[in-house]
Amino acid sequence: MNILNAMLVDRIDKLENGRIDLVDIGLHRDLMFDSFPIIWDGMVLFFELELTPDVRGKRIHIYVAVVAPDSSVLGEPQQFPVHLPTIDQYDGDSLPFDYNIPAMSISGPGKYCVRIHTSSEILRDVSFQVHQR
Repeated sequence: MNILNAMLVDRIDKLENGRIDLVDIGLHRDLMFDSFPIIWDGMVLFFELELTPDVRGKRIHIYVAVVAPDSSVLGEPQQFPVHLPTIDQYDGDSLPFDYNIPAMSISGPGKYCVRIHTSSEILRDVSFQVHQR
């Protein structure tokens, strides 16, 4: 399985024509806080899963977890059971997903990531850096 695109954005606007607008004002690459720990709830994860012939029609579980600099997982990983469409059901090359990341406690500065994985493999890490002002 392959993730084609993955990014953290401020929000996702779903348009009437079925398209989406990713709203990103650039805050999610470097986050600045005055003190720690802090509860923060300002991210949306967007990613596209490539639909190759070997995965079409399968039922899979995708997990999303926020990983701290010490490799610990913040909160519980979120699980998404997904039945991937056959070519007859959906002829697109990829399937888009969006996920509002719940509030999390950030204990200090460092490199964090949002990890997208299955039960057997890491599909993509989307990193963000946390700094103290």
